[in-house]
Amino acid sequence: MNTMLDALLAALPDSAYFERRDFGAEMREKLRISDVPFAAYLRGAAAWDPGTHPVYPVYSICKTNTVDNAELHPGYGNLVVTSAETGEIAVFPMQDDSGKMPATEEEEPAPAAAKLPRAKTYSVDDIWRALTPKDFHGGHGQYQAFLDMGDFQSQPYRFNLKPSAAPPPARPFESVLKSKGPAGKDEYGIRNAVFGEASGADLPVESGLLLTPRPAEGHHAGRRFPIDGVFRFQGKWPKEYERLPLHFLIAVKGSKDLLLKTLWLPRSKCAIHAGADASYTGRFKLDLADLFIIPGNGHVAPPGQAWISLVHREWRGAIVKYVFEEKP
Repeated sequence: MNTMLDALLAALPDSAYFERRDFGAEMREKLRISDVPFAAYLRGAAAWDPGTHPVYPVYSICKTNTVDNAELHPGYGNLVVTSAETGEIAVFPMQDDSGKMPATEEEEPAPAAAKLPRAKTYSVDDIWRALTPKDFHGGHGQYQAFLDMGDFQSQPYRFNLKPSAAPPPARPFESVLKSKGPAGKDEYGIRNAVFGEASGADLPVESGLLLTPRPAEGHHAGRRFPIDGVFRFQGKWPKEYERLPLHFLIAVKGSKDLLLKTLWLPRSKCAIHAGADASYTGRFKLDLADLFIIPGNGHVAPPGQAWISLVHREWRGAIVKYVFEEKP
């Protein structure tokens, strides 16, 4: 990422975002002449008091080129927001088309056969997106936000959402964390997920999660993609929380929508480490095919390939490409 532009955005006062100041022209020019071939940035105010500002504007600027990612632009991406305390997640299309007439799709003529290599040209675009307190479902406190564009994500930034009253009211999502969840094969949110039985890799020393794929099994509709997970997450696990969410963000080429699946980490299956360096660790195994269950019939239908990243509270993992196609 371009540290110069990152620093310029970070240095803007909160008022510049709430007032939607016209700083875009300068940002677009600096990104246009920079040496990065493509980039995506997302920023908003570091603190938000809905009593003073009923709307929270978020600014995004992206640089794309005609060879690597011509189809990407700010309106293509998704704004991902997670609570650092509870892990609650919300995903919004960066471009809000609600209430607008859908664009008419015109059939494009078949392109002529290329005789010369395609020249690489660059485009820089920016866009604003407004959020309201309703988008946070009564949540408050520290949040992390980033822009997801399929196989590319912006660096996250953090902001604080002031509670609506003092003392702070209970966050509705906490009632979900205090429940143990349904029993049965979907007890942990993803079908047939099992805790405490992953083998192989050592627990991470630092905060994070390691996924180790095992050889694929079966053929066609019955093909399975088993994977082992081991994790260590820094921070305290409140005693009243029975579980915490680990979110899988799944992007498929050609689709603007992110598929969101949540694996619930059960307190009873994790080791809780107290003290100044508080953390919690655990192991699990699951089948990646079970992330793609068809509603209604329960069958799985993985795409040919997908990009998957994981988010847990204020931790975010790298995007990994998984190929589900059978080799001929």
